[in-house]
Amino acid sequence: MNPASDDTEVQPLVGPSVAASNGELNRPSPPADIMDVGLSMVVSNGEMKQNGDSSQTAPAIHVQPQELQDNTAAHKSHIATSHNKRPREQDEDDDNDGDHPSKQPKPPKVKYAVLLGYVGKKYHGLQMHDQSKESGGRQLKTIESELLKALNLAGCVTDENSEHMRKIGISRSARTDKGVSACRNLLSVKISVKRLNELLPPEIRVWHLTRVTASFDARKSCEQRAYEYYMPSYVFSEPDPSSNFAARGGKCETNVLNSEGEVIGRVDETGIITYNEPATQTQSKVIYEVVEAKVKTDEELKLFRQRRAKPEELQAFKEIMTMYLGSRNFWNYTIGAKFTDASAVRHMLAIKVYDPEVITSPDGVDVEWVRIRIHGQSFQLHQIRKMMAMAILVVRTGTPVDVVKASFGTVRVTIPKAPGVGLLLDELFFIRYNGDRQGRRKQAGWGPIDYVPHKEEIEAFKREQVTPGMRQDEAENNTWEGWLKLIDRHSVWYLHYLNPQGKIIPSNAEWCPGTARCGDVAESKAIGSDSDLEGGACDA
Repeated sequence: MNPASDDTEVQPLVGPSVAASNGELNRPSPPADIMDVGLSMVVSNGEMKQNGDSSQTAPAIHVQPQELQDNTAAHKSHIATSHNKRPREQDEDDDNDGDHPSKQPKPPKVKYAVLLGYVGKKYHGLQMHDQSKESGGRQLKTIESELLKALNLAGCVTDENSEHMRKIGISRSARTDKGVSACRNLLSVKISVKRLNELLPPEIRVWHLTRVTASFDARKSCEQRAYEYYMPSYVFSEPDPSSNFAARGGKCETNVLNSEGEVIGRVDETGIITYNEPATQTQSKVIYEVVEAKVKTDEELKLFRQRRAKPEELQAFKEIMTMYLGSRNFWNYTIGAKFTDASAVRHMLAIKVYDPEVITSPDGVDVEWVRIRIHGQSFQLHQIRKMMAMAILVVRTGTPVDVVKASFGTVRVTIPKAPGVGLLLDELFFIRYNGDRQGRRKQAGWGPIDYVPHKEEIEAFKREQVTPGMRQDEAENNTWEGWLKLIDRHSVWYLHYLNPQGKIIPSNAEWCPGTARCGDVAESKAIGSDSDLEGGACDA
């Protein structure tokens, strides 16, 4: 194992991302550690494709500067008349055949990939939600809802289609949770090219629109993703003295309770559970209780935030990160999964832990930050946030790191989610689409999906908006300190694997009466977890 002061890196199993070949902008290529991501959509401004014609594709659209200034009315007055049949992209419930003058005329559609980045702090994730079914009638503010609003104002989509993502054939390379940011993401949808950035809020930027084949799907065409996670190193601080984490070493026997609160057995110092034999009165300690953590004063909080990671803490954290590499069953790192689910097995290609960096926060406090880069084929809902939480909790409680390997096994483990504000989608890989196999794309003269020409503005966006937003949230909202405090307060839900023996203790006490697991209930209470409307940092 390398010393803690050195970067830990496992090289990816694939070559670098394909560079741009269309020559639109002549800018230097990014360093090898920079990755690209994106999204695609279908744009109204091309030749419609008739039903049943699977080989015909819409021609490339060349947008001139003057065209970018066209008003919305000009787009809405454009009616396709060159075909008698309905375009394939039009929904079956859309019967506008010219007999309904009250309906908005629809221009023909072609598919574009929208390369964009965003600061997710103020949004409920990337994905637009059905406000009637999923959000109780509320319209949640998401990146896609803002994008669709701008597309509608620009005349790219009709009023009707702007409220229904499926009507513009949208697909996503990767979804992101509430509060999660992205420097490079990609959607595919049917739209018209317009001056989007003038209509979008400053925290959402469209880098480029590029023509893609009619069969392009942003999720399926993206074979790999790379995320980054930023966290202050004080997350490795020891648990609060009042927590069950700190008190667990005082007794060598612990009662095991069932879901009704009844003692059904005991666990001794070796981690072995014995049913129908409670601990002795002199040694027993019922662990299933919620404790109140001490509230820090302003001065105590300031000193806490200036804590620096110890070399042994960084070394243990890096060792845990290597355990995630390769193909693993991450069923414990998402929600609603079973060990036998094939979709729970995911492959991590490379993980790098960068050396800590001290950065002055907006309030003047020097905070040490750690950056982690995770490059994998695909990720499940909340997987990365739970991977980070598992590693943090194992390090700060002194639990043997082998418990991480055990978490890939058949026993249920309750893992909370680390704060989403530290997660950043950094790069997407379209290896096959950008390669030689896409003959139709090359014949049409369309370039690859490429962020390289926009590297300078993307990196400036990351440097000036994304990471400063993370530091501002840490300073103003005490997100990380509050997360640790709530974890300690509800530490009882994690003692079945965060223990000195590093053994996962199966117990009926993990389950509450009814259908909900105690771990899910506790996580919602302890961490203030948002509903599943977050969308998830996943692409499955």
